[in-house]
Amino acid sequence: MTQQELLALLAVRTHNVLLELVQQDRIQRQPLGPTLVYLSFQPAVRRKQIRARQSFLQNLPPTVPTSRQVIATLLALIENREIQRQDIVARCRRAGVPLSRGLVDTIFQTYDLDKKRAL
Repeated sequence: MTQQELLALLAVRTHNVLLELVQQDRIQRQPLGPTLVYLSFQPAVRRKQIRARQSFLQNLPPTVPTSRQVIATLLALIENREIQRQDIVARCRRAGVPLSRGLVDTIFQTYDLDKKRAL
């Protein structure tokens, strides 16, 4: 689960506890989709959790990008018209803007950016 999912389920702040558990090697975390997911430290259980999360993410309805995500994508394009989509994702994430490749594709399609980049 993500920190936000645990917060909603338990109705208590979980961030500090999750960080301590990661530091103590009692759980692991890794990015899956647009956010970090906390997983079992046991490899077999973790693999099963990863498969379940990937299946869950594939079955989600398409999300609408936030204005912050759109602006961050457009800024990356303004700075470098030749930037690749996966580089936009990496750049935005480093800047603290959660973004996935699917959202970048949606932004490109919505604003017809492939044609506009070719001009």
